[in-house]
Amino acid sequence: MIKRSYIYIIVHVALYISLLVISSLIAIPLPFSLGAITLQTIVINILSANLKPKYATLLVLSYILLGLVGLPVFAGGTSGIGKILSPIGGYYLGFILSSFVMSVILKKNITFKKLLIVYIFVGTLIIHICAISWMMFYNNFNLPNALLTVSIPFILTDIIKCVISALVAYKLQNTSLKN
Repeated sequence: MIKRSYIYIIVHVALYISLLVISSLIAIPLPFSLGAITLQTIVINILSANLKPKYATLLVLSYILLGLVGLPVFAGGTSGIGKILSPIGGYYLGFILSSFVMSVILKKNITFKKLLIVYIFVGTLIIHICAISWMMFYNNFNLPNALLTVSIPFILTDIIKCVISALVAYKLQNTSLKN
């Protein structure tokens, strides 16, 4: 017989993967950038606060694997290895790394202020660094061009998404699987 805690974990994982897929379907392309504004970072932030590092990382990896096998789960309903290997593939690598690091930092004593600081100065920073680095590697961009293409246009919306996700994660902390 399966323990109740395993069922609870499976339900949480399924819920968060579903939310990641739904959040990626709404994609607003920016004419001056290769990326698009999605709600994925909100879900990445929330799951990082509510799941243990192992679960958060495996969940994001599972989401990416779903896209790699052809399910339309990436931004705008796209899929395939070409999306990961495209100029914006660094965002997906950043999702993996940021979910792990934020989950480790947000292990205990979660306050709204701590959530907001970690989301903006750790999670968003990691995602942007990965996106910038990937753009510099993939397109041979210099740092200013990479910043103008995959980082600077998204800073304001990312901060807004961090505030939203901090509000939601703070309210959801009683449902956390961190305990």
